[in-house]
Amino acid sequence: MRFAIGTFVLKILFSFERRAVQRGSAWLLCAALLLQGCAGAGTASPTTVRPTAAPPVAPGPCRVKTDMELAELYSLRTRYHSRTRLPEYRHVPGGITPATVRLQGGRGSVQLSDAWIDYVDRLNGRDPRLLSYLFHRASGWQNASDYGRVEELAFEDEWLYVTKVHGTRAYVQAYSVDDKPPAQVVSRDLRHQEFTVVTRDDAIIGAPPGKATIILIARAGEALWMPTAYLDCRAPMGSRERQ
Repeated sequence: MRFAIGTFVLKILFSFERRAVQRGSAWLLCAALLLQGCAGAGTASPTTVRPTAAPPVAPGPCRVKTDMELAELYSLRTRYHSRTRLPEYRHVPGGITPATVRLQGGRGSVQLSDAWIDYVDRLNGRDPRLLSYLFHRASGWQNASDYGRVEELAFEDEWLYVTKVHGTRAYVQAYSVDDKPPAQVVSRDLRHQEFTVVTRDDAIIGAPPGKATIILIARAGEALWMPTAYLDCRAPMGSRERQ
């Protein structure tokens, strides 16, 4: 019934417009066009909302995404869940594992000098519990048996500084092992990261013994990078304190 009435009204409007053109009446033509606009207003097609593209990664502070924000992480098909749900992680004690993301562009690991080991000691308040957690075989940061040989990696849900972006590579700021460590510890240096772990129930938490802090460090001449897909640079950097 509503369709029939609408069709009848449109026929009248088109007839009105045709007569206006035949008579050369400008005001009739304008009135006809105005009425058509009013009639069509109620039947206009809805605006299609298209999804926007993901914000690009740009130089500056960026947060490392978590397992729960990624469909896959390198060879791990996380499917937006903790990696500890995967069969290869079923054996991990307590259902938690280091939330690491490997950095590319280097040889994979670097041997810290005594000066850099002392810097990490100072960064962690020389707390023996934190230091023994960081510096032992298969800790997640140190995976070798050599004391102080650490991996070139970052931790999920932590911030780092992107120096430049080239294609899908985001180059990150890191210390060089050949340089001298800073004389003073700067607490908000983005080359420092809290050691985080991911749990089987899809949560990111701090290390069990407390706030353990690692450093992003590379061999001399290396330019470390991470895939841009693993970074979120949208939100402003907030507090780095973790419960």
